[in-house]
Amino acid sequence: MKTANFTRVLSTVFTYLAAGIFLFSGTGKLLALPSVVELLTKMGVADHLVELGIMEISFALLYLFPATRKLGFLLMSSYFSGALAVELSHDSAPVALGPLVIVWISAFLRDRSTFLVAKNQQPAFPARHWYGVPVIG
Repeated sequence: MKTANFTRVLSTVFTYLAAGIFLFSGTGKLLALPSVVELLTKMGVADHLVELGIMEISFALLYLFPATRKLGFLLMSSYFSGALAVELSHDSAPVALGPLVIVWISAFLRDRSTFLVAKNQQPAFPARHWYGVPVIG
């Protein structure tokens, strides 16, 4: 009982931490904070501050609601993976790696079915065969 409660509290902390990072970052972009503008100018994406800010805030909100959490996870992971690629291609410190790890930890603690399929669960799209070649769909 104690372990389940601890895991629930820990997953809640990581979930709100991950969403908070996105909300904070998105707000900084929408407000065009000088430090944010300077960094994104170096990366070559300063012209898209508003779009990036709206995306980050939207992804965080999707992640906070259980019905859309998996979609939020997918979008947050994709966004930070792209940010990590841009940082690495510009010889910058991989700052996006930290939030990406937090998002993955929170998703794993919150709902392991995001990563794992139960042994008795059927795949969403069972494989079919067409002339001996497996076809999905």
